[in-house]
Amino acid sequence: MSRSLRTRTRSGGLPDGSFRGAYNGVPVTELNSDHSASINRDLCTDLSGRPISDGNLFIAKTDYHHLDTVSGIYVGNPTWNGTAVGYYPSFIRFGNIGHLDTPGLPTPASAVTTLLARTNPSRPDYVPLSIMQDLVDIPKLLKHAGDLFKSGRRGRLSLRDAANTHLSAQFGWIPLVEDVSNLLHVHQHILDRTAEIERLFSSHGLKRRIRLGRYGFAGLSFPVMESYPILTIATSLSVETKVERWGTVRWRPRNSVPGYHPSHADILRTAAQIVAGITSQATFAGAWDLLPWTFLVDWGTNVKDFVLSNSNTIPADPSSINVMTRAVTTFRPQVLSITPAYRWDPQSYTYTTKERYVGSGVIDAHVPYLDMGRLSILSALFVQRLKR
Repeated sequence: MSRSLRTRTRSGGLPDGSFRGAYNGVPVTELNSDHSASINRDLCTDLSGRPISDGNLFIAKTDYHHLDTVSGIYVGNPTWNGTAVGYYPSFIRFGNIGHLDTPGLPTPASAVTTLLARTNPSRPDYVPLSIMQDLVDIPKLLKHAGDLFKSGRRGRLSLRDAANTHLSAQFGWIPLVEDVSNLLHVHQHILDRTAEIERLFSSHGLKRRIRLGRYGFAGLSFPVMESYPILTIATSLSVETKVERWGTVRWRPRNSVPGYHPSHADILRTAAQIVAGITSQATFAGAWDLLPWTFLVDWGTNVKDFVLSNSNTIPADPSSINVMTRAVTTFRPQVLSITPAYRWDPQSYTYTTKERYVGSGVIDAHVPYLDMGRLSILSALFVQRLKR
């Protein structure tokens, strides 16, 4: 039996509720109805059949458990009256449920490339060319710090000085401190890589699970109105989407003789060489970092990760590659006004999707995700390059 795609759904529905009204004692037809719309639907799309193996998976769930309902009795005048019991406004019962657009979120195939680059047993921990560049920049960093101190004492700090200081910290002091900190722990890095290589040559191979990023997309808020002669609700609906991504992979030696296991001395020597960056891939990474503006290329592409993902100082092949993405969108209605006879404290409801991607890595280009750190760098570059 071959594996085939299947889709399953489950409808829970909202709890029974009603909104009933009358005009001069005569029931209003369009209002007098029960409202238990079946919109609380779970969906699962996966592969079934044999042979059993990892496959693409998609799960979606809508959760209304924290969403309150409208209740109350309106008797405003002899003409109109109405009663709401467990009533969900129509924009909730019939509104669109989905995630916000997520600009800058790498595709799952691109995330596979990042996963392989960060778990490859041949990846370097230190990049000699980058470390040398950080050391060469020390005199310039010290000179800039001295000039900044003198300008501060004279009370002449400008916006350009602030931009230069920020860029100096982001591309000078912070990388330098990180390199020094890593060098102080070089022995531990070698021991950790030795343990990884030992597991690589074990019968189960080297299995790794790493986090690939967290993303947040918020700020959308728009008005929603529901109006009947006996019930008027003005609402502001805010929407927030959060995305979390991680991946798993298993590495095995390439063309290894069954039962072969290198000696501990050989593994330790290889681990030290890889960690120290005495490899062609580390040389490429260092040369790439030395090129001007490549950090902007790294924001929108994964060229560097693609090269590192194919590093083969230790010939090894990945298998069981899975990238998981969990996205949660939270909808928060805020009541701006409501007919006084009714009460509604909506709280929130959520839409959650879980996706598993199984496939190979690719070279990818995408709109970069601009968080506050990247925006601050772009702002500082803009100020620094303004004409005087």
